[in-house]
Formats: sequence, C-alpha cells, structure tokens
Amino acid sequence: MKQETNTKKKYRKYDTTFKAEAIRQLEQGRSVTERSASLGVGQSLFHRWKKESKGGSTEPSAETRQLRKEMKRLREENDILKKSIEHFQPSRLDRYRFIERYEDAHRITLLCELMGVSRSSYYDRFERDSVTLPQSDISWKVVAAFLFHKRRYGTRRLVSELADEGIQAGRQ
Repeated sequence: MKQETNTKKKYRKYDTTFKAEAIRQLEQGRSVTERSASLGVGQSLFHRWKKESKGGSTEPSAETRQLRKEMKRLREENDILKKSIEHFQPSRLDRYRFIERYEDAHRITLLCELMGVSRSSYYDRFERDSVTLPQSDISWKVVAAFLFHKRRYGTRRLVSELADEGIQAGRQ
C-alpha cells in the first residue's frame, strides 16, 4: 500500500528579533548575498524586511488601489465606446467630420486612431473633396434614373441611359 505524502511546502516563520538582527548586520556593511547564504533566507525576503523596517509597506497604498480601480474602469469604458463605434459604423465622411470638429481640442493623430481612420487619408480627403463633388452629382442622377424606372433597371441599362444623357459612369 502506498503512503500518501503531503507535498505542500511549509514556510518558515521568522520572529521580529531575527529580522531586526539580520537587518542590523546588513546595515553594518555585509552584503545581502552573504547574509542570505549564511542564514538560509532568500535575498528577496531580506529586501522586503529592509523595506518594512524603514516604514515602507509591501501592500499598495489606498491611493494606488483607488487609481488602479479607476484605471480599470476607464479601460472598460474605453473598450465599450470602441465597440459602440464599431457597432454603429459611422460612414467615413461622418468620421472625418467628427475629427474636423474636435481637432482644436485633441490631437489629430489620436482622433484618427480612435475613429479608425489613417491620418494620411484624413489629410488626403481635402484634396479629394474637389474630385468627389461631381461624383456625388452623378450618384444622384443614377439613383434618380433607377427610381424613375420603378427600380427595375439594372446596371447595364442605367449605364446606357446615362450615356445617352452624356454622363460617363461605370457599372459600380
């Protein structure tokens, strides 16, 4: 029959006089490595004892805990807002307008990153605006022709009808 052994590691407990003596020897000029080897105590434990003896605590302060809690909440809010932007999927033009509206209050680089638009495409938009305006007129004419024919005309018929009017348009 096999005998079960308890594999749980037992930690040694050191009393305050032992800790104080170890720290006193460290302050007299002995190295942490030398003292930890002679006493059989880990170096990190010596450093912790030294910090505690100077009034430092190994526990984070109340302010640090509060700041970490607030940072966790803000990250969660940020993730929710990112998901909501992805969910509603504003058009590229709406995103450009948003960036343009808030560019005085925030960095354009940050706004572009948050809105999912590359900075170069945002700046390139100003050059393209002059080109896209006539294109939008063509789009309205395509929609008008489509609706005029009771939504029955396909792309081939619409392109040929627009060509008859002198408007060059592709099938897309």
